[in-house]
Amino acid sequence: MHSLDLVSEFARGEQRAAFLFADGRSLSYAELDDLARRFATRLGQGGKQLVAISAEASEHAVVAYLGALRAGHAVAMLPPCDSRLWEDFLAAFQPDFTYRPLDGRWRLVREAQRARDAEPLYPDLALLLMTSGSSGAGKAVRLSYGNIEANARSIAAYLELSSNDRAALVLPLHYSYGLSVLNSHLIAGASVLFPGISIMDGDFLRVIADGGCTNLSGVPYSYELLERARFRDAELRTLRTMTVAGGQLRPDLIRLYRDHMRARGGRFFVMYGQTEATARIAFVPPESLSDREGRIGVAIPGGSLGIAMPEESRSGDRVFRESSSIAVRT
Repeated sequence: MHSLDLVSEFARGEQRAAFLFADGRSLSYAELDDLARRFATRLGQGGKQLVAISAEASEHAVVAYLGALRAGHAVAMLPPCDSRLWEDFLAAFQPDFTYRPLDGRWRLVREAQRARDAEPLYPDLALLLMTSGSSGAGKAVRLSYGNIEANARSIAAYLELSSNDRAALVLPLHYSYGLSVLNSHLIAGASVLFPGISIMDGDFLRVIADGGCTNLSGVPYSYELLERARFRDAELRTLRTMTVAGGQLRPDLIRLYRDHMRARGGRFFVMYGQTEATARIAFVPPESLSDREGRIGVAIPGGSLGIAMPEESRSGDRVFRESSSIAVRT
C-alpha cells in the first residue's frame, strides 16, 4: 500500500520544536513522530481507508492527517464549522472513519462499513480537498501521495526553507494554500506556529514577533487586514519571507510589500496556484517583481508552463480561436 511521511527524515528524532501553540505549548519532532505513529495504529491493519478529518488548526487534526497518510490511507480535510458540507460529504463519499470534536472531545469514529461491491479506493489516492473552482459548484479534488510530496518539496526549494524557518500559520488547513504551508515546512524540517488568533486581533503582531516567525503567508484579503493593523510599522525582527496567493493582490499592495520586505533584507513572493495542482503552480521571483504585477511568474521547480491553443476554425478568410488555456506539467 502506498503511503507518505511528510516529517523530514533528518528532523524526525529531534527534540526541537515542530509546532508551537498560542497557549505556550510546543511539540517536538520526536513527539510528533510518535503521535503520528500512534494514530496510524488506531486505524487498524486492514486495507486502504478514507478518513474524514475536521481541519482545525490544532495538534489533533495535524497528527491525524500525518498519521493517516503515513499508514497509507486517504484523508479528506473538511471545514470544521460547515455541518452541511459534512453531511453532504458523508452521504456522497461514505468515509470509513471520521475524526472530529464531539461532546467536547476529539473522537475517532468508525463509520458504516462500505458495501462489499463498492469500488476500492485508488491505491495512490492520498487527499481529498473541497473546492468551488471557478464554477461555484462544490467539488472534491483528488490528490496523490506523489502530488503532495512533489509540491511540498518544490515550494520548500524555491522559498529556500530550512530548519531555521518558522511559519505563522494563519490560513485554514482545509484550504490547499494553508495545507501547503504546513507540508512544505515539515518536509524542510522547519517549525510552524499556530497563533490561535486572527490577523485583526490586537495581539497578533506580538504573538508572531514573540514566536520568532520568519515566514508569513496570506491571501489578498489578509494583506488588506494587515494594512488596517499597521503591520508595516511593527518591529518583526525575524521576519524574512512573505507570500501571497489565492487571488490577485492589488498592484499598489504588491509594490508596498515588495518594497517593505526589500528594505528589511527580506523577500516577497507573489504566487499562483490551484487546488487541482496541490497548491502552487507558479511564482514571481522577488528580484523580478516590477510594475508588471499581473504576471503569474515562472513555473515552480519540476514544473512547466505553456499556452495550449485549440484547433483553428476558419470562417471565410478570418481565423477564430474559441479559447485558450494554461497547460501545466509537473
